Parts: sequence; C-alpha cells; structure tokens
Amino acid sequence: MYFENAINNIFLTVNVTDVNSNNGSSILPFLGFLLFLFGIVTIFVGLMLTSAAKRQWNVFYAPHDISTVDIKEKKKKGVMKGRIIYILGLIMLVASFFVK
Repeated sequence: MYFENAINNIFLTVNVTDVNSNNGSSILPFLGFLLFLFGIVTIFVGLMLTSAAKRQWNVFYAPHDISTVDIKEKKKKGVMKGRIIYILGLIMLVASFFVK
C-alpha cells in the first residue's frame, strides 16, 4: 500500500511536458539513459559470448583434454546463449529511444 502511494506520488505528480517548471525532477530521461547504457553493455557481452563460443579461445584449458562431442555441444549452447543476450541488448537499446 505504501509502495503504491509512493509510486503514484512520484509518477503522477510530475508533469514532464512542462520543461521549465520541472527542471531536473523527471526520472524518465535517466531511465532511458540507463536502458541505453545497459543495452550497449548487453550487446557487447552477447557478441563476446558468441565469439568465444565460435572460436573456442582456449585460455583456461587445453582442447585435447575434452572430447569433441562435449566441445560441439558447448559451442552450440554458447552461440545460442550469446545470440539471445545480443537480441535482449538490441531490444533494450531500441526501447531506450521510446522512454522520454
């Protein structure tokens, strides 16, 4: 109940169209910036995960220690995981332009 009143007080009392009277009191541009920033970071992480899965940068283990079946399964899962994270980053990036 208290949380709902706080949200109503924050979002319903701020007039975002009147720029001069609410100078610095709107949270929506900040949320848009955060969404944009998180979108960029998530896209980068998705690209790095996909790259690491496709190319198998053998940093922490030798490739001859693991069977080829396990490597192929990990590669397939890693590429899918990287693509999903990349798509989520794109969605956040596009959504950031609609938060005003």
